[in-house]
Amino acid sequence: MENPQAFSFEEGSEQALGTQGQTVSQRKRSHHFVHSVDCQPFSLEVFDCNKRTKLSTTFALMTNDSALSLTSLIDFQNNITSGIFDGRVSFSSNDTIEPVLKDSACISAKLEMTVRTSTVPKLLQELGPYQEIDAMVLDLLNYDFRLRSELIELIPPLFCSALLHDSITLLIITCEVYSHHSSVDIHSESTESSVPSESSRYKNHMSCTTYEKSDGGAMKLKLIIGTKTVNLLITCSAEISTEPKINIGPGVEFGHGSITDSNCKIYLMKSKVEEFLKMFETFKLNPLHVNISNLRQITSSFSKCSSYLLWRSTLQEFDSSIYLLATVFTLCDLPNKDGYGVEATSGAKLGSQILQILAKAILVNKGVIQPSDFYNVLLEYESIMKQKCDVKEWFSIIKVLDGITASLISSELSVPSFCNNNGGSVSEVANKLSSSISTANNMIAKNVKKKLLQLYQ
Repeated sequence: MENPQAFSFEEGSEQALGTQGQTVSQRKRSHHFVHSVDCQPFSLEVFDCNKRTKLSTTFALMTNDSALSLTSLIDFQNNITSGIFDGRVSFSSNDTIEPVLKDSACISAKLEMTVRTSTVPKLLQELGPYQEIDAMVLDLLNYDFRLRSELIELIPPLFCSALLHDSITLLIITCEVYSHHSSVDIHSESTESSVPSESSRYKNHMSCTTYEKSDGGAMKLKLIIGTKTVNLLITCSAEISTEPKINIGPGVEFGHGSITDSNCKIYLMKSKVEEFLKMFETFKLNPLHVNISNLRQITSSFSKCSSYLLWRSTLQEFDSSIYLLATVFTLCDLPNKDGYGVEATSGAKLGSQILQILAKAILVNKGVIQPSDFYNVLLEYESIMKQKCDVKEWFSIIKVLDGITASLISSELSVPSFCNNNGGSVSEVANKLSSSISTANNMIAKNVKKKLLQLYQ
């Protein structure tokens, strides 16, 4: 018996709607229509089973849900062609047109049909089961990682093997994570581009789309997943289609379709989600609402616990360090350039970092500082402080840091106790940040105005 004739999604759509002989514009409209009603074109072949001959071939449309259900009810000789059962059904061999509408009830079926008709039909079987990213995981990914920066390393393993599903479907193979706070990561993002918004599919919790960016060289289209506190750069991905394209390196190129922030759905391996949640539980985190940005701007009484009350709040759309009023605790989180007035090796940067470490100890460690809390600061600034020992603006910073270092040699250090004994010096460090905070807030005001117009104009 003859094999069925292969056909593409476009060809099947035209055959089903009778537009194969019409203009290019009319044919394209038929492709988009089939996507808009969330259907697959298929061919139905009618046979004379006695003579083993084909009598006719008819093209029609079937919803993705029905198509997926049918594949479990009858035997298929391969991923797109059934066995003979008084007839034969063949589905189109690709799915590449950007949909106009998306019915949330059918998205999962569409993803499964996309994989089934691709060159890697066993992907879900081998890596699955998959689940769409949920509210619990989204909340954890928006955690204030300044409190426990070591937890950031849990994020890349969660997303390796993730599926991004929009008008194209991508498998994430390699990704790398960056903090939004320069006090945590010197390579932090200096703009607001990947911070999620109200228009994101996962509103104000996660963004996923492409951005034109340059790292000092040519502009590249980069695929980035972002939360309020971190972003994930996709450095290797595979397009799930009949002609798979591999993107490797920081830039991406799509042969067709796109990944858009308002439409893209993210599917994670269930086993990786379970492991991710387990690891967070292992660290016995404090409540997720703890956020250093909710500390008030103060310049004195650092020995008093009430100085560290989280009595500040921000409109959700502006809950990102480049929109938030800078304080002595957050100045160090701002970009080292772009007009914020805090260079990487400046006294203001170090002074703010010291005060943030004191605040973190109060918020997550019962006011106790461990030697490891200051390890990176001392490693990065030791040689700089030697050069600045005769510079007046650095006197109070060096005095405070020397006092902390000396106390940590013999034991742990209590923040209230240290600040009670060295209150004048700690307050002087905070007061010396006022000029830098003013410069930073002038830049932040511009960011807020720009964001305000984008949101509500």
